[in-house]
Amino acid sequence: MKKFPCLLIFLLIILFLALASSGIWLYNFQKREILGESFATLEAVCELKAERIIEWLNARKNHASVIMASRYYNPLAGSWLSSPPAEPDIKNVLTGFQVSQNLYKYSDALFVNPEGKIYFRLDPEGNELHEKALEALDSAFRENQALFSDIYKIEGVTPSFFDLVVPFFMDAEGKKIPSGAIIYRYDLNLLMLNFWPAPSKTAETMLVKMDGTNVVLLNDLILKKDSAFNLSIPLSRSNDPSVIAVKLKSGTSKGIDYRGIKILSAFRPIPEMNWHLVTKIDESEVFSSLRFSFLIVLVAFLMCVVCTYTIIAVIWQRKEKSHYRSLFEAESAIRKNEIRYQGILDSMMEGFQIIDFNWNILYMNATAIRFSRLTKNDLINKNILDLFPGIQDSAIYAAFNRCMTERTPQTIIHDFNYPVEGRAWFIFSIQPIPEGIFILSSDITEQHKLQEDKKSLQSQLLQAQKLESIGRLAGGIAHDFNNMLNVILGHVQLSLMSINNDHPLFKGLMEIEKAALRSAELTQQLLAFARKQPISPSATSMNQLISGHLNLLKRLIGEHLELLWIPGADTWPVYTDTGQIHQVLTNLAVNARDAIGTSGRVTIETGNVTFDEYYCRINSECIPGEYVMLSFSDNGCGMDKKTLECIFDPFFTTKEVGKGTGLGLSMVFGIVKQNKGFINVHSEPGMGTTFKIYFPRYLGTEKEIPEKQKNITLTSGNETILLVEDETLVRDLAILMLERLGYKVISASTPNEAIKLAEKHLKDISLMMVDVVMPEMTGRELAEHILKMRPDLKILYMSGYTADVIAHHGVLDSNINFIQKPLFLDDLSAKIREILDSSS
Repeated sequence: MKKFPCLLIFLLIILFLALASSGIWLYNFQKREILGESFATLEAVCELKAERIIEWLNARKNHASVIMASRYYNPLAGSWLSSPPAEPDIKNVLTGFQVSQNLYKYSDALFVNPEGKIYFRLDPEGNELHEKALEALDSAFRENQALFSDIYKIEGVTPSFFDLVVPFFMDAEGKKIPSGAIIYRYDLNLLMLNFWPAPSKTAETMLVKMDGTNVVLLNDLILKKDSAFNLSIPLSRSNDPSVIAVKLKSGTSKGIDYRGIKILSAFRPIPEMNWHLVTKIDESEVFSSLRFSFLIVLVAFLMCVVCTYTIIAVIWQRKEKSHYRSLFEAESAIRKNEIRYQGILDSMMEGFQIIDFNWNILYMNATAIRFSRLTKNDLINKNILDLFPGIQDSAIYAAFNRCMTERTPQTIIHDFNYPVEGRAWFIFSIQPIPEGIFILSSDITEQHKLQEDKKSLQSQLLQAQKLESIGRLAGGIAHDFNNMLNVILGHVQLSLMSINNDHPLFKGLMEIEKAALRSAELTQQLLAFARKQPISPSATSMNQLISGHLNLLKRLIGEHLELLWIPGADTWPVYTDTGQIHQVLTNLAVNARDAIGTSGRVTIETGNVTFDEYYCRINSECIPGEYVMLSFSDNGCGMDKKTLECIFDPFFTTKEVGKGTGLGLSMVFGIVKQNKGFINVHSEPGMGTTFKIYFPRYLGTEKEIPEKQKNITLTSGNETILLVEDETLVRDLAILMLERLGYKVISASTPNEAIKLAEKHLKDISLMMVDVVMPEMTGRELAEHILKMRPDLKILYMSGYTADVIAHHGVLDSNINFIQKPLFLDDLSAKIREILDSSS
């Protein structure tokens, strides 16, 4: 058993002293509060009694003033100076005294002459006038007003008295001569000096006055009988409340009264009476309840001290007895907490590990063990330099070492290369602890992959924006370029038709035509890249389209290369321009041939593919849905990553100068985008290249439109054609070409001019050829205006603008006749005859 601790005893003593000090302070505080309340009560009682005395005296003086002013008493008193009062007068006056006695409560009423001789009185057994009454009578006649006498004591009579003298005067030769007076005698008890508003054993009221060097008590006291005029206190007793009252006039004080007992008192003077009123109470009575309650508290406090010490001793003994049991329970709780905390740490999504200063692993939670790809037995108390060879050369180890040596927190995001299972990305938060370092790790491999995918998407977006900008540039120059080519080719063809082959200019004209045709082909490639080439889409089977083009592709790649065709089963239809698909196949075949060289294989494959939203989030150009795949592969030289990033850029080529324009794959890219598809390229150096092109599945009901064969023979006619073209050179060329074909031409340079000519030659015109984009109004608006005049008139639109501009004017619909600039004589002749010979 341990010894009761001295510190606890000391603390208990300090506590008890503090409680005792607090109790003493509280006792003094309450004593001051009670003292203040008692003084306030005494002052209130003293003020109340003084006001009642003053009020009582004033009421009597007012009554005296009324009597002095009475016309009855003055003459009566004057008549009694010469002869004694008559019996009837005496009865009348006594009757008046008796009536007012009930109201004013006087003990006796006397009618006297100026010398103080009593004519008659209300109390027949009363004594003679006291000397205090005679003094007041003399003062009343001298001051011509009613006056109170001083208080006096009559021998053999218990109460004390004082008189009110009411003087009367008579006029004699213009002077007032005293004629008599009425004296009212009052018992001092009428002032209710010993009345106290609350029950008290020691509270008293004293009426005192100065008498020479003494203070005389004027009224009888409760605690000392017959004390009036029998109790005289010398002024030398400065702590007596009566002496203090006559000296200080008003206020409160503590002192010792006539009994030698400590009292509390309040005092104030009575005006005009030379009296002082003192209210007092014993100090013992004031503090009796406080002392009694604090005595009970003190006893209770001492009992609490004893009980507290006893309880503490008992508790201490019980505590000592249960000490070993508590230790056992605490150790059990610690073990339970360790198990619970271990479960919490193991359930964390982050890895948690502690490494000491020797790089040994002291602790790892389940997540950290999973991150390590090892078992717990392989890790705990093992050195990380032995577990992960080469880690000391990594940035991760450098961050660990800085935290270990500099004792500063570190954070690093880095990949971790496992010896066997590849790598993963982690964010490590390293904190210094007394044992070494604490490492919190989170696997962010998936987030890192998403970030890389995001960068890839941004790269694709930039590439698409770049190609879109180049496409807008290419489409912007197409109109003017087509017009110039139209003039060149038109005039060359007309000139060649006018001369023989042996003409000196024939060879030069042929070279001009060849160069112009080459320029027209480049223009079409640029428009295809820009996705602004005029197209005539239709529902098409990809398998049938490729099958019909295989012979051409075999001749294109050469006999030294093998062409493998693997059509997919039940491929879905697509809605596209068959001519554009031929262009795609041709360009891919030429690129494959050049990439393979002497021998190799080209494989074409089709199939149905469905893409979900997850795939489309990674490939921004793809929209979720069903697609038809066209795969074009070769086993040629392949391409590196840098080349792959530029293959769709216009004018980019890896071929020698003069062997390629760099527009082939750009045109493929533009055609695929124009048909709302997308393209993926897979290639590695020495491993060949695969282009996978995806066209949206066609879900409409339009039947497949068979490809039309081009008519290359010139056909003529003699009908009248209205030609509307705002470009002078193009208009002049078109007139020459139409006239060469035998047609009659009416030409107009503006829509308003065309309307006037149409009104004039309305019945003669068989066909109107109109440019789509013109000032004043569009070709479509002009045609609608003229068709109102002649609904059966046939219209042929022509334009060198790009497809998006033409489509905006509504001339690419399936029921609209359209020819693209530049105009070729054979195409123009075939198109005109096709329109004129049609039934509708």
